[in-house]
Amino acid sequence: MENNQNRNTIKAALWGMFPSLESFKRFERDDQEIAASAIPEIIQWAFKEGLILSDEQAEFQRFIEANSTLLTAQKPKPGYDFRNLLNDILKDHPVKWLVKRLNEVSQVFDMPKIQESMLTRLKKDFLRTRINTAKKCCCLRVLAFWICKTQPRRGWHYEAIASLPGLIEQHSKIEAREGVRIAFYLRSQGTLVEPSAIRWLKNEIKNSICDLKLFHIKTEVESSGATVFLNIPRLIGKTDAPELYAQAICNSIGIAHQIAVRWALSKYCGQQKK
Repeated sequence: MENNQNRNTIKAALWGMFPSLESFKRFERDDQEIAASAIPEIIQWAFKEGLILSDEQAEFQRFIEANSTLLTAQKPKPGYDFRNLLNDILKDHPVKWLVKRLNEVSQVFDMPKIQESMLTRLKKDFLRTRINTAKKCCCLRVLAFWICKTQPRRGWHYEAIASLPGLIEQHSKIEAREGVRIAFYLRSQGTLVEPSAIRWLKNEIKNSICDLKLFHIKTEVESSGATVFLNIPRLIGKTDAPELYAQAICNSIGIAHQIAVRWALSKYCGQQKK
């Protein structure tokens, strides 16, 4: 009975780190340097614990697929964010207490050491667009492993944690003339701009917002003639505080870059159309 409980605990922990084969492949693809050293260690650990029959990656991937339905992913209540999650885990313990336990996992799997400052920063400002480094993603995977090993019923796997809203997403809103306004102008030499090109531009702006995970931006775009407008909200605060516009400016640059690349690859792009 005890062996079965221990086995289920280990399976739950790995489910937390890799809740699906797609999640595992994303780790392997997007965090290549860390994955190159961590994956062999994780596979060896799973093999030694008797979860897989061989220490081959293909066998481990089959295990992940079979293990993907082990637990039910957590569906947080509206307004529940990463700060709430950490507070629920820590209770009366300091962040240092959690960091020590996470680094015990990191060391076993040859993953980067987690710094207390990283968790503190994530707790303060968990905006999904800032979970943009391999070390931050690795930190969340280790956290998910530890949570599902120690408290499996919580159901907090990596993808569930990474999809939590940030403080900016929770509280930002578009107010009249408060934020950044981008204008995308289509110009055609000698011919009219087709309505289909305007529709394409509007759709690609919306797709870019989704792909960049800028969920605090409303996808309502306006148009006037051959120009399409998008409003990006600043943060809540005093109007004369420049730092409230920093994130909106960064987001506008990211969206503009996306549209420039997408336009160059579209069927509408040509020497007479810009």
